[in-house]
Amino acid sequence: MNEKNRKIVSVCFDKGSVHDFNIFKNTTKELPDTLKFLADSGYQGILDYFKNSMTPKKKSKNNPLTDEDKELNTLISSIRITVEHVNSQLKIFRILSERYRSRINTFYSRFLIICSFYNLCLDT
Repeated sequence: MNEKNRKIVSVCFDKGSVHDFNIFKNTTKELPDTLKFLADSGYQGILDYFKNSMTPKKKSKNNPLTDEDKELNTLISSIRITVEHVNSQLKIFRILSERYRSRINTFYSRFLIICSFYNLCLDT
């Protein structure tokens, strides 16, 4: 998603139940290292792929978060919430909110149409 205009610029898929980070690792090999990613806590280890990336800090059993870490987590969450809002708007379409039982290539085409429609609605 483009942070300036909130438009969807890229989508990736995989068959079956695959974690987002695994799809991310397999599809970002050709992206420049200068890109910045803000990810949720499910993307621990993203720094190995993109040095400019950030994820929320996690507390450990014997190491609570500092006030600075909490502020950073709040900042990351406040930026990431726009992505979650887009996800919720896309899930208005039943094809995205339920299990898809047809061919994967038709899902890809239909999802791109939905994303194009979403982007078009942003322009109006």
